Formats: sequence, structure tokens, C-alpha cells
Amino acid sequence: MGGFFLLHKRDPVALDTASRTMDGHFRAAGFPPATVREGVGYRLFHYPKILGGPTQHAVGPDGRFLACVGSLLYAGETGTAALQRLLACPDPAAELPRCQGQFALLAGDTRSVRILRDRSAALEVFHDEVRGAFSTSFLALARALPQRLARRQEAYEYVFHGTTLGDDTVLEGIRRLGLGAEAMVAEEVRIARTSRRLLPPEAAGTAEELAHDGVEQLTTNLLGWCGAFGGRITLALSGGYDTRLLLALCRRIGVQPRLFVYGPESSADVRIAKAIARTEGMEIDHFDKGTWCAEALEEPAARLARTYHEVDGLMYYGILDSGAEALARRRRHEGGALNLHGGAGEVFRNFFGLPERPVTAVSLARVFYRVDSTICTAGFSEAEYAARIAGKIGEAWDEGARPASRRAAEATYPYFRCRAWFGKDLSVNAAFGHGVLPFYDPAIVDFALSLPLRHKEFGNFEARMIRLADPAIAVHRSAYGFDFTRDTPFPNAFRSWVLQRRPSWLRQRGSRGRLSRGTPGPAPWQNGAGADPLRHGLDLVRRILRPDVVNDPTAQARIHNLAYLLGDLGVEGWR
Repeated sequence: MGGFFLLHKRDPVALDTASRTMDGHFRAAGFPPATVREGVGYRLFHYPKILGGPTQHAVGPDGRFLACVGSLLYAGETGTAALQRLLACPDPAAELPRCQGQFALLAGDTRSVRILRDRSAALEVFHDEVRGAFSTSFLALARALPQRLARRQEAYEYVFHGTTLGDDTVLEGIRRLGLGAEAMVAEEVRIARTSRRLLPPEAAGTAEELAHDGVEQLTTNLLGWCGAFGGRITLALSGGYDTRLLLALCRRIGVQPRLFVYGPESSADVRIAKAIARTEGMEIDHFDKGTWCAEALEEPAARLARTYHEVDGLMYYGILDSGAEALARRRRHEGGALNLHGGAGEVFRNFFGLPERPVTAVSLARVFYRVDSTICTAGFSEAEYAARIAGKIGEAWDEGARPASRRAAEATYPYFRCRAWFGKDLSVNAAFGHGVLPFYDPAIVDFALSLPLRHKEFGNFEARMIRLADPAIAVHRSAYGFDFTRDTPFPNAFRSWVLQRRPSWLRQRGSRGRLSRGTPGPAPWQNGAGADPLRHGLDLVRRILRPDVVNDPTAQARIHNLAYLLGDLGVEGWR
């Protein structure tokens, strides 16, 4: 299925009002009519994917049922067939470690519904704990709130980093269901956090031996997915490591994915992807999103509203989409294909670029989540902002917020950064069709976190896996200026080594003023785009930000998106 909302039967009048409101949102976002289920303590609406296809639910003779959002592979099958196999088990939850993919699984009967998820917990499930409401749609829950107040911290996070971090959202009262959490709606609503250990023991072996193990694990997983989808696979190829590794793995098992590349003709990604396809005799679909314009097909205000609903409110690139992103998304899922996403591949690399020594959550927040305080109003505090992010990071660590070993801090990438960044992509794509992040599979994440950090330096481990999977693909030049037939050349590795050793205060200093530099261009809120919701929203934004000094196009697009959301929802103020 493509989405759901689940309500507790506390107040019959409020239940009917919320049902109408939330169903109206899903239908406005383009979802087909829902299947409605009711039990003693709950009401559930679950919706097919926007592009159609199987509804991904199964019902047993005893009234038990399963419904799934996202993509789940179990016993070599996906969709309804996989759910029927799970339903035959005494306890489907006990089978989750044997499931692959990123998903939310609803397991119910006539009395209750449980929300179960894969270990990454990346596919977004939001909840209003006070009212006992859960949904894959942030906007659906937001529209059902009796009062709407925005959160300053999370608004800053979205503008600076493209997403909110941890479990909090930009609205008071709506949170993401947390890492390791499962929910049950019955006569009462319960949210329990399961015990977890995110960091496996360090693996023994040479880099070559471990790379071979990684290729074998990834190959086995990919064989299952490709078999379940009959080889109908799509892949957007770039000039980097991650999509190159996915292409090498596909070729290793004899599957030729339908290839896409995005960007202008002159970009490194396009030149490299086309050169690989030409040399290896593969077809590739080049789509330059920057030149696509749907104005002749759709009135701008209508297109803005459609994009806003399709991305469920906030998106890291904003909602000023020409229609290209929506078209590309539909193409990736044509014919019921499974889209392979290279996201989270940096789990095989030193993503944060830190040396091998203990690190605190505060220092990690300052190094990676840098801000430009010059665009904020007088009440903003960089220290307080970093401390709050550090608290969120600490929740994802086994050790809490105390200083952690450099290896332990590696868990921040899959269980904090990826969950925030790729969770949005996963959720938007899941509404339309099937997609999976092979590098974000729990077993693969465990394997990557077990690697000694020295093996992951400078991208050498992932390059080693590429040439093991398909030596012919490794010989092609990358966007970094070198190929993957050997370790990173010394000049590139030395440059990375130097950058790793910059102190956090120096990295933060380089961010100050970066969003207000350059020649001012017309801001999107000055050209009438989404004018009605923006008027009220911009008034609220100006209480915490100085939008008129921002010259960075990405930050402008995010401020426009934030203002549109605040105005559309009629937000009353800040918390």
C-alpha cells in the first residue's frame, strides 16, 4: 500500500471528524480510495499506491490481517505473497529479522493493530500521542490538530539541513515514531521501545577478505529483490561510488537495470554515466530536470499545491518544482519496477570525515550540522542549537550522549543522519511505487559498522567492492577524477586527511555568512508563487529568520516551503 492513518476510538465525534479530515487529505494528495478496517479500539484507513498495483495486504480466516507500506521481501517474495507467508506464522513480529527492505507493517485483528517496522525505522510514521493517531502522512495528522504551533528548533534544522532531525517535527504535538519503537492501538494506545544494540563487534580480516564478504552479502540480497520483481529494476546512475556499486552488483547477477541519469549535459554525472553506458553497450535515459517545464500543462499555483501534497509538506529542495521531479519519480516506477536507490552507501566510507579518536555528540553536531547565524533573528543561539542536536544524536548512540569511541559514533550515520535524510525519500517514493535502499538493509548496516575504520578511509573499501563485483565497471572514471581499479590516489587521500583534522570551531567558522553571500536574486516569495498561504507564513518566519538577506537559492527554496506550510496549516505561533 501507499499510506495509512490509524485512529484510536477515544471520542466518537472526534473520530469521525478526524477520519473525514485525514481521508480528505489523502484523496487530495492523489491516493485511490482506502480500505477501511475497524476493531474494538481502532479505525484504520489504508491506501493503495498512487500509481496503482497490488494493495499489499493479506487477511487470514481468523480475522488477522497484515498491511505493508514500503517494500518488504520475505522468503523470496514481496507484496501480498510475502504477507500471506508472514500471516501463516504464529507471530509475524518474530519474523522481522528475516525480512529485507524498508517498511512499516500493520499487524491487526478485531481488537488491536500493531505498527512494526524494519530496524532502520526510516520510513516515516508520524504520531499524535495525545489523540492516539498515527499516519504515514505528516500533513494528514497536522490538519487534524485542534491547535497548531510551530517549533523553532526544527524549523531552523529544516532551513539549514533540509530536514528535521531525530523524532521531532516542525509542529508541536506531532513526532516521528522513534528508532526501535513499535506502537499498538487497542483499548489503550501503547508505544514501546525495544532494546537494541546498534554497534556490532569489530570484524577481523583483511580489507580484501571483508570486501569479498560484503559483495557476497549484497549479491545474495539483490538476487532476492530482482527475482521477486522479475528483473524489472530501475537505477539512476551518477559519477560516484554508490550507484556504480549497485550497477556492478546487478551485472554480476545478470540483471540489466533500466538506467537513468539526471542533470545538464555538461555535468560530470551525465558525462560519466553516458560514457559507461556507451562503452558497456547499455541504454540510458538522460533527463535534464533543469530544462523541463510543465507550465503549459499545469497552472503554477496548482502545480505548487500538488507538489506540496506529493512531498507531504516539506522537502529538502523545496516545492518550487517545475514538474520534473514528479515526472522522474513516475518514470522510475513505470511498469511496476523496483527502483534501486544508492542512498546510505556512505556507510562503507568515513562519512563524517573525522579522525580515529573519541568524539562527543556536541562536537559531532558542530562539525556536521553547521549553521549560518547571520540569517537568524537576535534570539538564536548557536550553542543552544548545537546542544539540542547533540541530545538527539545521543539518543541514537548505545552510550547515550557521553563521549563515544570513533567506531561507536559511526552509528550516527545510518541511525541518525540517514534516517532523517533518506526517510523522506523513502516515504515519498513508497506512496507511488516500490523502491529499496540495498545499503540500508539492517544486515548490511551491521556488516558496514563492523568494519575497522581504517578500511573505510578515502572510499577505498567501497572501490574495492566495485572492482570485485565487476572489474569492467571499475575501470571507468568517476566524478572524483579517478577510477575504482585501485585505492584513492595519494593527492586526493592527503587532501581528505588534512580536512579531517580541522577543528570543529574552524569548520563552523567557514559557514558564517555563506547563505547571504553573492548577488541577490529574486526570492521565490517575491514572485507570487503560492501567494495566499505565504502571506501569513512569511510573517511567522520573520520572527525567527531574516529571509530578505538570504541569497542562497537552496535556503530560499526551503524558507519559501516552510512559509507555505505554516500559512497553509494556519499555524498560530512558535514554541
